[in-house]
Order: sequence, then structure tokens, then C-alpha cells
Amino acid sequence: MPRVGQFLGLYLSIGGVLCATGIISTGSTTGITSCESSDPNLTQCFSPNTFFTTPLTLDWGTAFGPATFQPGPNPFDLTQGPLTTMIAGINVSVNVGPDFQVVIPPNADGTPGPGDPNARFLARTDNEVFVFDPVRNIWVVATSAPGSLNADLTFGGHFDAPSVSQPNVLGTNLLEMFNNSNFGTGSYVITFNPAVAAVGLLVSVQGSGFNTNFDATIVAHDQNSNLSSYTIHTVGVGAGCASLSNQVLDPTGQFLVPAPMACNDAPFIGIRAAGTLSSQQISSIVISASTGGVADSVLIGALQIDTSAPEPSVVFLCGGGLLLIGVLRRRQSAAGGSRRYFPNRPLCRITGLFAVPGSAPSTSGTHPTPAACPYPSGVPASPGPRCGRAV
Repeated sequence: MPRVGQFLGLYLSIGGVLCATGIISTGSTTGITSCESSDPNLTQCFSPNTFFTTPLTLDWGTAFGPATFQPGPNPFDLTQGPLTTMIAGINVSVNVGPDFQVVIPPNADGTPGPGDPNARFLARTDNEVFVFDPVRNIWVVATSAPGSLNADLTFGGHFDAPSVSQPNVLGTNLLEMFNNSNFGTGSYVITFNPAVAAVGLLVSVQGSGFNTNFDATIVAHDQNSNLSSYTIHTVGVGAGCASLSNQVLDPTGQFLVPAPMACNDAPFIGIRAAGTLSSQQISSIVISASTGGVADSVLIGALQIDTSAPEPSVVFLCGGGLLLIGVLRRRQSAAGGSRRYFPNRPLCRITGLFAVPGSAPSTSGTHPTPAACPYPSGVPASPGPRCGRAV
């Protein structure tokens, strides 16, 4: 019996670590000053470099086409239904939340400007202001560029973009809240069927001006509508990217001075399922952002998705440990209860240290020393046999 208890202790010590929920992510957190999470185990903000191992990547350009008005229905009228696509057998639906509001600038005389306050649009937008025309060997405005270089809807933000260091790179394919040449504020609602284990993406805001601060939150729902959340507080990575947009033509009218330089520092936001059970997987997420406490228009980059299930060894340790507890308890019961567990003494149970029948109760107000029973110091003792090694 002592060997069984010792084996159980080792088994559960390993399994307890592997079965724990909440994964701490380390690495670069560019632009993020601090973060908050509903996961009490998180001690560092998530990084895109370490959050995933081999995620699925859903590129909005691949899913919904180019950032042009033709061909296709871009911008997308959500009053006709959400945007839908599929990746690796997962149905993904993208919509705006009930908090969506249309931002309609007033006319010069102060009267309401044109726009439908009830409209709901999302647009495919490219993160670029200028693109490099290799035929003419000059930078040109993306909205007037020839052929495949052309994009009707662009935003010069903090995602990757064509720049002097990589002129042939296309701007990041984004989704943005849009309404008849105006933009909207509110939240994205993205659903997954079947549910997934983790979701993450780069995010920024329209804002105003350049290099602004903003806060963003991602909330995850499982199939039982339980919630988990993660919030980032950022500095200098919202609105326009100054080095991408503040160019002028040289005296010849041919070259931009200085050449465009992408910021490529949009912050990462992500969230993991609360547990490993199928009912705990993420069925939907809500993404929102604010500038100075006021809801802002949110732009999102490619969606990364993790569908991985727990490793078989983890499942074996979690389930097998419970089975071993049951076997050991049955043996003790058959032996007339000569040894029993004390539920209020979990560390003794895990390490193979058991209450010794007939030993004197502790009257000191604290548990025995760590050598006799490794309880946290200062934890009040409960009446009953003291902790000792099973014999």
C-alpha cells in the first residue's frame, strides 16, 4: 500500500501541472503597455510569436476578395446577413454587434450629413497609402494605381504595408467597419462551428491623426454562454501610421520624400478556451476597442485559429489519476477503513503522506513541520489525526 500511495502522489503531481488551465505567453508585446484577463493564472501579455504553435490562418482577402468595388459586393451589406466563409471544416461567420453605430460627419453648415443611420456594412480594406509601380519605377497612390496594384478602399494604419524596405509587398488585408463612405463604431461578432480552442489577431482603430493610444477587448463565449475576456492597453499604435502617410513629391513630381515606411506594429489580441472539454471551447468572440474611453472604429487583420485538442498524455494523466484514486479508496474500504483520506488535507494526499490512525491530534494551531507534512505555512490545522507517512 505505501508504494501505491507514493505512485499516486507522483502521478497526480505531474498530472496536476499538465491539467491546469491558463497558459502564460511570453515574447514581444509591441505597443502594449498592460493587459487584463479573466484568467487568474496569466502574468504576461500575449505575444503573437508564442500564443500559437501551428494555427490556421484565415486571410480576409482570400475569404472575401480584393479591396475594390468591382467585382463583388464590397462593402458588404450586413442587413442581408453576415459574412461567411470556411477554413479546414470550420464555418466562420462575421457580423457587427448590437452596439454598432454609424458615424456620419455633419455638413459644413452643421446640418446632418448624408448617410443611413440604420446601415450595417463591413468593408475589405488594404493597409496601404502608396504602392510601388515597377513599370514606371515610382510610388503611386494605391487608389489610382494600375491593374492589380489598385485598391479602392485603403487605410494607412499600423499593419504591414508596401514601403521602401519591401516595395513589392501588398498591404495587409483588413476588415473595417464601413457605411457609405463613412465609418462605424462598435464590435465585431465572429462565430465558429465547430467551436475552437483559441483565437487571435492583430487589431487597431481608425481614430484620428497618427500613432494614437487605444484599448481593445476580446470576449469569448462557449456553447453554454460562459464568458472569458482579455483586454490590452496600447500606446502609439492606433489611427494612422505617420511614416506611411506623411510623404510629399519631390520638385520633379516623380518621387515621394521620404519614401513610405510601414509601421507594422499593430498589437496582438487573443484568447484561449477556458478548459479542454468540448463544451468549454470557443463558439464565438466579440472584439471592440475604444480611444479615450469612447468606442472607436475597429480594423482587424487575419484571424488565427487553434483547434488542437489536449495531448493524449495529458488526457491519460487527468483521467487515469481519478481512476487510480477510486481503486485505492476501494482497497482501503475493503481493509476495514484502516486508512482513509482527509479531504481537507490535499497536499498529504497528493504526496503520499497519509493521516496515521491513532496519532495525537494537533493542538498547536498549525500543521506539523513541512518535513512531516508539506502544508503551506500558517494554514490552520483541523481537528483529527496528524499527518504522517502511511505504514
